[in-house]
Amino acid sequence: MIADFFADKKRIFIIGGLIVFFLLIVFGIISVLNREQNTVKVKPKCDPNVDPTCEIGIDPGNINTKDEITINIWGVFDDSVTLQPLIDSFNRDYPNIKIVFSKKDYSDYERNLIDEIAAGEGPDIFAVNNYWIPKHRSKMSPAANSMLSIEEYNQTFIPSVYEDFVIDGKIYGIPLYTDNMALIYNRDILGKSNIYEVPKYWEDVLSTSKIITKKQIGNPNEIEIAGIGIGTADNVSRSSDILLAMMMQTGTPIISNDKRSYNFNQFRKNSEGLPEYPGTNALSFYTSFANPNTGSYSWNEKQMGTIEAFANGKVGMILGYNYFLPLIEKINPSLKYGVSELPQIKGAPENISITNYWGWSVNRNTKYSNEAWAFLLSLSKKENIQNYLSSTGRVSPRKDIKGTTINIQVFENQKSYAKTIFKPDAEKIDQIFDEMINDVVKYKQSPQNSIDTATRKANELLSKFY
Repeated sequence: MIADFFADKKRIFIIGGLIVFFLLIVFGIISVLNREQNTVKVKPKCDPNVDPTCEIGIDPGNINTKDEITINIWGVFDDSVTLQPLIDSFNRDYPNIKIVFSKKDYSDYERNLIDEIAAGEGPDIFAVNNYWIPKHRSKMSPAANSMLSIEEYNQTFIPSVYEDFVIDGKIYGIPLYTDNMALIYNRDILGKSNIYEVPKYWEDVLSTSKIITKKQIGNPNEIEIAGIGIGTADNVSRSSDILLAMMMQTGTPIISNDKRSYNFNQFRKNSEGLPEYPGTNALSFYTSFANPNTGSYSWNEKQMGTIEAFANGKVGMILGYNYFLPLIEKINPSLKYGVSELPQIKGAPENISITNYWGWSVNRNTKYSNEAWAFLLSLSKKENIQNYLSSTGRVSPRKDIKGTTINIQVFENQKSYAKTIFKPDAEKIDQIFDEMINDVVKYKQSPQNSIDTATRKANELLSKFY
């Protein structure tokens, strides 16, 4: 009896175990099927060099395609009207993902963004300046390699975009456009002085500026029409960028290769073995345009800001970005102006301009990192960027697309050699450069003392970054 009892028990355990095993298999199959229904399978990567139809964004990775999801986006200079066609394009593939865009005020945007992310909140995607990446990288969720590889990114975007948004082998953002600095000139002012060839080199800028600068009779320190709007800090838009561009063109070693030391006050030996200070020379040249005791004098602190002065016909030439143009046209729609490439140093081994633009990054706090990146990849598709450029008149960040609006070709031609500079805190570095300019112009310090002080301040800031 006892043996029969245990035999029956054994049969029951075996049968029960088989039933449980069978149920586990069934539930496992159902789970896999549900997961496959809710996600897009990862497709094999393609090679753009082999397949011309291949581009980033066709392989979105594991994206939820069933559940309702809301992606919140914060922007600064774009608006919902501009982005809506791109959102509609994305929603044709992902109708379950709702995109909610909010345009924020630039004046307190960065502070509010930092506070929100620090509190564990904030938008899923946010606009970011290309110089903000080092400072805010810890707040960003990089792209998964299964969604976007470094090789794809490098093949698609221009060098400065790669340098800005790829750090330590990780991709931290995607831009819809780029921008670089050029020479913007008043056709009427140059024409009245019989100047029909736009300055190409800095020595030509200097001679042209002398010709078109009109000083007050009997008081040569007062300027009625300025030749070129550079030399000061407070009333020159993006003065720090202009000076940085000049320094790069002179071969100034602005920062060490490991990005741990600013060296823009350092000397180098010339062809004769003698020391020269390219950074100091650039600072001296820039500030000479605001020095009444030099032949370069064409600008001072009494002038209105460069954009406003140019729009009102008070200055013949300014240096600025593509985004300056709509600001100028808003003030004076009938102004006749042109755009030429940023002046260079004659005989220099390469042309150099400087970048300043905005892109999009994903918040580290988001619950939907893959879905947010899927949206950014959709934005970066060729047809979407083409539509965006057509409506905004901006410069393409992609190697295979060019903007087509009037005056855009100069910026397009420069984008391959426009460079970026590492800034641990963009606002503070810009402030240090403006203070350096003011030390020379306002407080009459020597250019070398001013640049030495600025280099020390920049390195103190850099030491806090690491």
